Amino acid sequence: MRVLETLGVFHMEKYVAKYPHELSGGQKQRIAMARALEPEPRLILMDEPLSSLDAGLRDEMRVELVRIFKQLGMTVVYVTHDQMEAMSMADQIVILKDGRCEQQGIPETLYNEPVSEYVAKFMGSANILRGDMHIGSLFIRPEDVQIVLGMEEMAVPIEMEELSGTVVLASYQGQKYRYFVDIPMYERPIEVTHNEKIKVGESVRLWIPIHKWREIQSV
Repeated sequence: MRVLETLGVFHMEKYVAKYPHELSGGQKQRIAMARALEPEPRLILMDEPLSSLDAGLRDEMRVELVRIFKQLGMTVVYVTHDQMEAMSMADQIVILKDGRCEQQGIPETLYNEPVSEYVAKFMGSANILRGDMHIGSLFIRPEDVQIVLGMEEMAVPIEMEELSGTVVLASYQGQKYRYFVDIPMYERPIEVTHNEKIKVGESVRLWIPIHKWREIQSV
């Protein structure tokens, strides 16, 4: 009964009578995870266990694995190159670079307060800005940048820094648009998300909360 329950967690109970050569790669991987969890170990190491699964099943398995780990009180060392997987599953994240710990902390800290360009880029889309106005690199997430449209006479709030530029690239992301805005003083366009459609070539104003700027180490 215990074996069938464990297989059921991975949606593999109907394959209980199958031989290994009759299973797909993804099915074999789910069986391997079920076998590892069956004895309810106190510590388990998983090295990218969901990499061969399709996107829908991978999302489902993330939720199931976290539930199982919590239920059984397991400590899990989980290796992944998928930042969304790390953020959605981990209590603590350790980012390694060249075999050394680059930064360790809770997901929110690593996402919002990366110590280096390497960590910032690993944790998601990041604007890494270099220019004559600042020493070193400045970091800010695209969602923290506000595009201002149709408000030419509106004064810039004291807590904001304003930049002006031109939209050079646009893509539709489903619930929002993703834009790259060329700012003359910076060597790379600034990435920003926005709910409204803006044409490529249009001039825009960007408002950036001053407290969101963070100086980080360059790669």
